[in-house]
Amino acid sequence: MGEILNSFVKEDKLICAIGQGCAALCSAKKAGELWSFKGRCLTSLSVYELARQEDFNNMSLIVEDFMKDNGAKHTVGAMDGLHVAIDGNIITGQNEQSTLTAVQNLVLLVNQNRTRPTSSR
Repeated sequence: MGEILNSFVKEDKLICAIGQGCAALCSAKKAGELWSFKGRCLTSLSVYELARQEDFNNMSLIVEDFMKDNGAKHTVGAMDGLHVAIDGNIITGQNEQSTLTAVQNLVLLVNQNRTRPTSSR
């Protein structure tokens, strides 16, 4: 997954992750290099939302902490509220309540990219 994400970042392709799926973004780190999303504005499930889950004590990764520790500008909205972060080609949604808005923004960006004129060689 990390290699795919690194390739998408390098090629400036659209990336969309929502809720627990944002954990996949953590894999975009090569040995000895910085995380591919350092400095980007992202969101994920908040620690408070995670803390309500039965398996919280056994989680090996808290995505919000990982993102902050690795240089992302992590934002969160109200617990169980709709919250989406868009930073260029990266769309992240805090939780399942954010799914529709995140996907709508993804569709808008896809359509925007389609209407851009292509350069002629």
